[in-house]
Amino acid sequence: LISESAWEEMTCLFAPSLGEIYNAVEMILMGYSFFPSETLNFINHLGSGKGMASDMPLSNREVTVLRYLANGLSNKEIAEQLLLSNKTISAHKSNIYSKLGVQSIVELIDYAKAHELL
Repeated sequence: LISESAWEEMTCLFAPSLGEIYNAVEMILMGYSFFPSETLNFINHLGSGKGMASDMPLSNREVTVLRYLANGLSNKEIAEQLLLSNKTISAHKSNIYSKLGVQSIVELIDYAKAHELL
């Protein structure tokens, strides 16, 4: 089971306003797709030519892992928080580094801040 504080920390990463949730449900019920504004901004940024080194955006899970890494958590701590294996977190971390074209945690955090991923 996940602790209450871990749950709160994890859900705050994805806590849209009630209005945004309402709009999302309404759009989906009308047959449209819905993407959170943060996601659309990220996709638009990629199209501007100033995006990632790769054309492949980060998955939701990779963004979550990136945020935990930026908060100083180790692979093991992230694995415990997300109820995943350490090996899975290592794979996500490797994919993040590759997609963003970074080679260190410092570069990762700098990139994430510059591209408003944090």
